[in-house]
Amino acid sequence: MPVLKLNVPLSCNSSELFEIFSVVSKREKFQIIEMDQTIATAVNKEPFSLKQMILKCFPFTEGGARRNPETSESPISAVRLQLSVNDIKGCRKITLKGLYGD
Repeated sequence: MPVLKLNVPLSCNSSELFEIFSVVSKREKFQIIEMDQTIATAVNKEPFSLKQMILKCFPFTEGGARRNPETSESPISAVRLQLSVNDIKGCRKITLKGLYGD
């Protein structure tokens, strides 16, 4: 799963970071389903396809080689933003994690 961790100054307000997350989510066709003071989750709003779901169940690709989950072309189905404060470094820690799956 792709993960991005950043440290930003405490002057970056949590509400501003959540607003940026909301705008980008909307632009990329993700819908925010959960928003708390420290966590937000957005899911992909792509249309459901039974064919795609069934094809993901097969362990082999068209060429006959085994699929590697690490390099899979599967789209990210959800993104989670988590904010925390690192008192030792005096900064705000941003963790952005992509989740795969249907």
